[in-house]
Amino acid sequence: MNYYRLRSIDADGTEDVSTVITVDNTLATGILIHPNPAQGSAYVQLPQGTPMPATLVVLDLSGRVVRRTIVQSTGQQIAIEGLARGTYVLEVPEMGATARFGVE
Repeated sequence: MNYYRLRSIDADGTEDVSTVITVDNTLATGILIHPNPAQGSAYVQLPQGTPMPATLVVLDLSGRVVRRTIVQSTGQQIAIEGLARGTYVLEVPEMGATARFGVE
């Protein structure tokens, strides 16, 4: 579950803050990544019934593969050290599913 709110600053300097909204990012794919954004490593939880072994492919936003890992269980810690700060896509080809995550 992620929580978001917007802060806007008008040209005249006045500020306005929206109400907080929640976004459940596990509904579409069933992939849970936390913490998000992450530093050093992240825990990936795949839905029960995901065929094992499964391939976790980390792509940058241009679609370039930057990391590939084979996992044997639905819950797995993955190393992300060395990745530049930014947004990445985790793809699980066996499921045909993707999820986005950030690196700090």
